[in-house]
Amino acid sequence: LTSPLSPPPRAFWRAHQRDPSTTPRTLRVHPCDITMDLPSSPLWSWYVFADKWVHYDAALSSRLEDAFAAGSEPHVDAQLGPSGTKYAINVLTMEQVNKLTNYSRFIRREATAASPGDTRWEWDAGGGRWLPYAEQARQQLEIAFKASWPSTVLYMSDTPYIIRFAEMVQENTHTGFLRKIRGPGTSVVPGQMTATTQGAVPAHIMPRPGPARHQRMRIHAPLQARADAAHTERLTFTSHEGQIDFASYTDWRLLRPTEYDKDEDCPITCCPFGDDPEDPVVKLRCGCKFNKSTIERALLVKPQCPLCSFHFALPGAMPSGSLVVARDSEPCEGHEDAATWVLIYSFPSGIQGPQHPAPGEPYHGTERQCFIPDTQAGNRTVQLLKEAFLRGITFKIGTSVTTGRPNTVTWNIHHKTSRGGGAQRYGWPDPSYHDRCAAECAALGLMMNDDGTFMDYPVAPSDGAGAGGGTAPSHGSDA
Repeated sequence: LTSPLSPPPRAFWRAHQRDPSTTPRTLRVHPCDITMDLPSSPLWSWYVFADKWVHYDAALSSRLEDAFAAGSEPHVDAQLGPSGTKYAINVLTMEQVNKLTNYSRFIRREATAASPGDTRWEWDAGGGRWLPYAEQARQQLEIAFKASWPSTVLYMSDTPYIIRFAEMVQENTHTGFLRKIRGPGTSVVPGQMTATTQGAVPAHIMPRPGPARHQRMRIHAPLQARADAAHTERLTFTSHEGQIDFASYTDWRLLRPTEYDKDEDCPITCCPFGDDPEDPVVKLRCGCKFNKSTIERALLVKPQCPLCSFHFALPGAMPSGSLVVARDSEPCEGHEDAATWVLIYSFPSGIQGPQHPAPGEPYHGTERQCFIPDTQAGNRTVQLLKEAFLRGITFKIGTSVTTGRPNTVTWNIHHKTSRGGGAQRYGWPDPSYHDRCAAECAALGLMMNDDGTFMDYPVAPSDGAGAGGGTAPSHGSDA
């Protein structure tokens, strides 16, 4: 795109006072509440990263504004940049999709000086308090409501919030938390609003056929209508933050000083074992010996013996997140006679723990949507990927191969992010994918038996009672 990078919006804090008879209280403004110099004509922008947006030109902004205000056809086709790259822009889901790569970006409508009315839209801050949306969000809500769109999407602080007018709620797509909203001529749906519950199908899931290199969560209602509620499942993984009972996972045994040579070198540190009671020597199930503090640090980085590569079923270093598995009637390419399993991963941003590459540093979260045909082989792969998620080995914190962004949640097991386009486009058909996925999981210590149960780690005779031995392939490469 040839448009210059626009200045990032300035998020700020605003003081709201309660009853003057009480002590004044400062509250953080809702993420929508941003301020900027307002243009006189409609202006639309696309998201780059880190709260930076680029403006479309006036002609395309005008087309997007007309489509948004009409409330009938949300799709606008455009050719942008010096090479005339083709994009599909959707003013309902608020996204721009590259038609060649299917790479998706957020878009948004900027506030204008020619405000569409002076109506007031508010969100429930709890405790009986209702706070107003900022002008940018207020204008978008007013136009969408008048155009009879069923919903609209507000992007704030790299997080999409879905506004659903039928229920008059706002949903944080990272956490699933719902808040009540209200506006002119609307009524608030009674009842307690909470996070998305077990088995519910998030309304922001919208599978899209075609090639994909990277996709954000699709924000649309149709999947909710197509999805089979009886085959929908929500899983969560909570990061262990380095707090692991290693003894129970590794079956290690504390050795008495008479059971080892204190002058023998630890295989990791190359220093003598010694006889310090504060740092005893332990013997793992595989038969290898290490100082306790040393092997604990090593297993945090990689759940296998550093000497013989024996894998242990330790929780992985994946950050906390959620997985929704839903069955959708729309097929994948090459599997037109089968439904599709849609896997939606969501990881909020956070701070890295001791098991991560840069403890104490922030990391960027992500959302990913993947597709697997509902076939015999596909069902087996889905079960394998669900178990991988519960073990915390599906994702890791590292540098994104796609964007080069460091300290972000990235793939640790390859997935199919498109229903079509073939292997070159990370989609279907791809006959060898199921075998490759199983091999990657096996490299991470996760193997499935023919009957669908998960294989115990191999045990081989050893020189000590209660110890076992075995090896497994090393970890697979990044996706």
